Amino acid sequence: MKLLTVAFLTAAPEEDVRPPQCCPRRNDRRRHAGRPQRHDRYVFGSDKASSGKSACNRPCVSNWPPLMVAETDQPMGACMSVTQNEGKKQWAINGKLLYFWFKDSKAGDGFTNVWHVAKP
Repeated sequence: MKLLTVAFLTAAPEEDVRPPQCCPRRNDRRRHAGRPQRHDRYVFGSDKASSGKSACNRPCVSNWPPLMVAETDQPMGACMSVTQNEGKKQWAINGKLLYFWFKDSKAGDGFTNVWHVAKP
């Protein structure tokens, strides 16, 4: 008699690389017309959490614009508004300031050495 062994495999879900659902999307669409509606949010590895200071200065901000808080925006989920030293408000997650890559065209685009897709 032959024994037939059947194994059931379940696929592990792929890592979620979608932007955290915590910051109003209209903010970045309005301020950066012509950019994709669903680009990822990134954190910069050189930023210190909860410092309110960005290590991304010129020319960095030309490629990695900060995700700024509009006057009418309200925090949602894991996102919070952080006041920078200059008094401007920028979105943050887990105390890390949020940015986007100006050439993003699909989920997961960007650089991974010091820029990481933000996760709630």
